[in-house]
Amino acid sequence: MEYNESPSIQEINHKLVFNRIKWLTKEKFVQYLKKGKEIYPNME
Repeated sequence: MEYNESPSIQEINHKLVFNRIKWLTKEKFVQYLKKGKEIYPNME
């Protein structure tokens, strides 16, 4: 079984849309990823 340590942006975007997560927009999510910030479920 292969362990993917860093999922691709496409996979993350798909998961965000699929799970309908509303607490963080995809744009901000990608910005945080690029800046290396930690992401928490209660962020706005």
